Amino acid sequence: MIRLALVDDHSMFREGLLSVIAGIPEMEVVLECGNGKDFIDQYEGSGVDIALIDLEMPLMNGIETIERLSKKKAEVKVIIVSSNKEQTLIASLMELGARGYLLKEADTKELEKAVLSIHETGFYFNDLVSQAMLTKLAGKDAISPSFNQAEQLTAREKEVLQLICEEYTTQEIAEKLFLSPRTIENHRVRIMDKSGVRNTAGLVVYAIQNKLVDV
Repeated sequence: MIRLALVDDHSMFREGLLSVIAGIPEMEVVLECGNGKDFIDQYEGSGVDIALIDLEMPLMNGIETIERLSKKKAEVKVIIVSSNKEQTLIASLMELGARGYLLKEADTKELEKAVLSIHETGFYFNDLVSQAMLTKLAGKDAISPSFNQAEQLTAREKEVLQLICEEYTTQEIAEKLFLSPRTIENHRVRIMDKSGVRNTAGLVVYAIQNKLVDV
């Protein structure tokens, strides 16, 4: 069971999310807060895996909440939920430590997909996040990460990388390629080894910079 926290100052929005999540068997809401400060004060010991956090809240907003969680080295993963589509903001939030970014008008399927993806792979990249990352990388002030270039990816590894960048989970990739989830995880590890990255976010940046995938 994936344990969620809802952090939003609008009770009606939280109630709507509660209703949606109640219909998803793999998930349950274990904590509700009206601002980031309350969440910081209460999340320890709550067992929260993933927190859906609003961007604009009183006392402590979404940005400040992520920064506090980062300083505490908290294991809880954050999805920012907002109506703001500004690419610079989205890229900055991902750099601060957000694992995904959803618009408040996102449908139930995307919410479920985002939570499952983050629970399984650590990140969720929808079109908004991918475009924000591309824009950031194309900017004059973008810092290019250092990647290993010694080994070339095999055709199968490129295929797996493409599906990772398209937000498919390990199980979904396995079903698409008629392989076992363990085999897909082995491919993921080898790709990370060859590229020199540490997580899924690094894989996406590596794939984009080296023009290995179409995002």
